[in-house]
Amino acid sequence: MKFSLSLALVALAAVGSAQGPQRCSGMRVRRNAASLSPQDWQSIANVLRQMNDDGAISRFGASHDRLFSRVHGNTCFFPFHRRYVLEFENIARRYDPNFTVPYWDATESFRNPAADPVLSNNGLGGNGGSNDRCLGSGIQSNMQVTYPNNHCLRRSFNQGDSIGAWYAPEIISSYIQSDTSLSTFRENIEYSIHGAVHLGLGGEMDTGYAAQDFSFMAHHANLDRLWWDWQNSHNSFLMYDGTGSNGPASLSDLIPEDSSVPFNGATVESVMVLGYGNVCYTRVLENQGIQNSLDSDIINRFFPGLGRRSGALKRRGSQAQPSNCGEPIPFPPRLTPEWIHMHGYDPERVECAHKNACEIVETLNNSTYTSPY
Repeated sequence: MKFSLSLALVALAAVGSAQGPQRCSGMRVRRNAASLSPQDWQSIANVLRQMNDDGAISRFGASHDRLFSRVHGNTCFFPFHRRYVLEFENIARRYDPNFTVPYWDATESFRNPAADPVLSNNGLGGNGGSNDRCLGSGIQSNMQVTYPNNHCLRRSFNQGDSIGAWYAPEIISSYIQSDTSLSTFRENIEYSIHGAVHLGLGGEMDTGYAAQDFSFMAHHANLDRLWWDWQNSHNSFLMYDGTGSNGPASLSDLIPEDSSVPFNGATVESVMVLGYGNVCYTRVLENQGIQNSLDSDIINRFFPGLGRRSGALKRRGSQAQPSNCGEPIPFPPRLTPEWIHMHGYDPERVECAHKNACEIVETLNNSTYTSPY
């Protein structure tokens, strides 16, 4: 296994200040959900059952719902969810000291998300059943939660028995390479794969209290990973621009917290760099480059990082290549008007981001590029 130690060393040089967070003495490792064994999933299930019996699952759902408007639609989106998933992980480790939240790279099965093995009965579970959409499979099978009222944990795929195509890895790779500010990267991620997965799974995930579904934690662990990739790609570990939760973004801003899931006054700066302060985790570093021929104009426009490194779009996942790799990349889905309104997004900015994503797809489909995904 190869770990991102080199990334942590780069971050060390970026922080440097004696007043800043101190370097962690030990690091836990978050794994790709696609690599987990049935036994790994069972261990997670055991912890989730105990947490739910103690009311912790619903406390996380309630806190996310109460903080919803402050942690979406602004740059605090990334620091908040980094700290939030970390707090979930810390509490889970009271039940199992080896517990870590796996990251679920939803782009691995973007063409047919419902067929993703992560959504199998051994993993996060599939679609809800009957009229109440209760989740009857996976690690939270038949779980009852208490927020905002007593109900079964729900899952409701957005196309009935299936889920429409999500965002292709090429689109996300373009964001990581071409977005030069965190505020721009946050918009592109929040308006794309973030919303697509929430809406695709539906049920609990289509609410403010989505955190009651463990797929929320695995999904946001992946978005956190993408943020870390972006930070490293641009050597921008402390960039925090745009608008925060209470006005112009500042590293000294307190991360919004709720009394049911307190952060003890944590600042944005305290979570900016993995391996420092209380952010003592990394992830398995996967080096699976696949060479592809791209016109220099396309590289400069959408994938400038390829001009600085080897000409490869990195396949981040561990699954085998799908049988339909090489086919045209499907166009990404739009966010629903209800989702846009729920988050208080500017519809014009959302539409602009979607148009840009479609332009990436159209450009690649009309080029000599062959998608390996």
